[in-house]
Amino acid sequence: MGESLFEDVIKIILPVKALVEEATSYVEPEVKTVLQYRITDKKRIEKLLDQLLSYASMSEKADSLFKQLCNFYYFIDPVMVSEWIAIHMDMYGNAEIDEDFVYNDDMNTLIETKRVMGSNPMTIITGDKHGDFRRIDALCSLASTTKDDLLIILGDAGINYYGGKRETQFKHTLAKLPITMLCIHGNHERRPEAVGSYQEGEWRGGVGYM
Repeated sequence: MGESLFEDVIKIILPVKALVEEATSYVEPEVKTVLQYRITDKKRIEKLLDQLLSYASMSEKADSLFKQLCNFYYFIDPVMVSEWIAIHMDMYGNAEIDEDFVYNDDMNTLIETKRVMGSNPMTIITGDKHGDFRRIDALCSLASTTKDDLLIILGDAGINYYGGKRETQFKHTLAKLPITMLCIHGNHERRPEAVGSYQEGEWRGGVGYM
C-alpha cells in the first residue's frame, strides 16, 4: 500500500517538475540579459525573482538563477534583496545560504563591526575592485560610514585606467562617498606620477600622491 502511494506521488511530481524546468528555461535568457547588461529596472528584476522563487523548490537551475539575480540586485536595492532572501530562507531553509550569498555575510560582519565601534574610525582592507565600487557604495550606505573611516585598496582599484573625462567623472563620484580611500596601485593601472593631476604630499605620517 505504501509503495503504491509513493509511486503514485512520483507519477504526479515528475510531470510537474518537467513543467517547472521548461518554465525556468524560458526565464533564464531574461535573467542572463539583466546580468550581462546590468539592467536596473526594479519591476523587471522583481518579476523575475518572483517567478524563480516559485520554481526554486523543484529546480536547482531556478534556485541558482534566483541567487545570482539577488547578488546583482543587492547593489541596486539592498533592503529589498534582504526581504527576498528572508522569504527564500523561510520557504526553503538556509543550509546553503551562506555559500551562495557570501557578500551578505561579509557585509553584515562589517556593519556589525561599525555598530559596535560606534563613532570610532574603522579600517577596511580590500583589493581588485577594477573600477567596480557598487559594493563599497552599498557598504557606506548600510554602515553609515564617514570620512573618518578608512578604506585601503591593495592594488588594481581601477581608478587610473581609462583616462579622459570618463575617469575624471568617476573620481568625482568616488570622492563623494562617505569614506577615505588609500589606494595602492596595481599592475592594471597607471602610476600616479604619470597621471599628472596628482601631487606628492604628507598624509598620516607618510608620503603619498593626492
